[in-house]
Amino acid sequence: MVLIVAAWQSYVERVLGEALDIIGDNVTAAGAPLWGRQMYVLRRKQIDASIKKFNTPKDDNVRDLFLESLGFNPWPHWGWVAGTRNWTSETTRTRTNDWVNVRHAIAHGFEFPNKDFLRGRYNLAPHLTLQLLKDCKKHFIYLVDKTDAAFGAHLVAELGFAPWP
Repeated sequence: MVLIVAAWQSYVERVLGEALDIIGDNVTAAGAPLWGRQMYVLRRKQIDASIKKFNTPKDDNVRDLFLESLGFNPWPHWGWVAGTRNWTSETTRTRTNDWVNVRHAIAHGFEFPNKDFLRGRYNLAPHLTLQLLKDCKKHFIYLVDKTDAAFGAHLVAELGFAPWP
């Protein structure tokens, strides 16, 4: 559980760093004027500082980091309709925050959040099961897939080049 949420946080930090690296490569390769390269360096330092401060990957923190860094809002892409699941972006964001709160409880020795999905049929106290861990992993894999695709499309639309294959 702790590592799954840590992987989500690491993904957000790394994908922004990768995008900045590609932007930097293109600024240099395109022969941008000196002032353009200097602006990139200054902006890169600001974004790198924001990434270092990013320590709780709740939905609003993720959105704010993407928006403030490169003008991308991932929320509209987080709706989840598959099989019996029919979640709006808001529902997906709520579950993301629930998982981050569970991670927080585990990491700091707090009680689990009192959420219906954490309670069993017979044991009404919130607890984790193997199936819940699998659900958590599936949740964050979904977020990475949707965020990656939408962020890549955003960069193509805004910058005019594909950031990654």
